[in-house]
Amino acid sequence: MGPENPLKVQVASDLVHEKVFAEIYYGSKFVALVSQEDHDCFLVELPGPEALKEQLTREIPLQAFQEALEMAVERLTGNEGRA
Repeated sequence: MGPENPLKVQVASDLVHEKVFAEIYYGSKFVALVSQEDHDCFLVELPGPEALKEQLTREIPLQAFQEALEMAVERLTGNEGRA
């Protein structure tokens, strides 16, 4: 059995966003949020400087971030697991 995938993408909602969004985590640390607030495209929201350093990471391997973004879009569009 190989190492556990450190990527986690979960769909969530809050009072700030009109639509659901996907939170991206690498390990236990928050990386970014993908939303559909702009009806023409997906938006990537990155945490600002006021975010607690203990709760997020500002470094992630590029390939892992690309994979996480694809996973987030798939979950938001309902195309998860479709080929």
